[in-house]
Amino acid sequence: MSEECCKENIDGSTNYKLLRECLCRVFASNCPEVCLLNLDEDGFLEFYVLHRKLGLTAPMIKKYYDSILSIPFANIVGEFLVRENVNKFVCVLTSFSQDEYSYKVNKAIHGSFGIRMVDKKVIFKFHVNLIQKIMNENFLFMANEISG
Repeated sequence: MSEECCKENIDGSTNYKLLRECLCRVFASNCPEVCLLNLDEDGFLEFYVLHRKLGLTAPMIKKYYDSILSIPFANIVGEFLVRENVNKFVCVLTSFSQDEYSYKVNKAIHGSFGIRMVDKKVIFKFHVNLIQKIMNENFLFMANEISG
């Protein structure tokens, strides 16, 4: 892909503008609370948020549909929601036995969020290793604050 093509896609593409508009709506929504769904055997967890809680109306979903289901949207919004609701996700990690923790949390590293829409729900899927990563970052930050 040429440098010129990349510059055009980043600076002026309709898809980028729609994604940016959609993200602005989400971040203006005051970070809604998430609802946990399913945890599979391999440590992948699903959660959802109602689309209206993300600041998305039915007409907006029609306009932004491809942007909402894009990998950039899933990764940016998914991680934002997990970080802002981390206390809700911690209970998942603390519910594991030592063997389950080793297998489900430490076996894989979170790479990317999955996303889909069902009815009025925006459903995200990610690996629980991300929760451990966020907790470690938070504890490191607190330790640095305490030590001055």
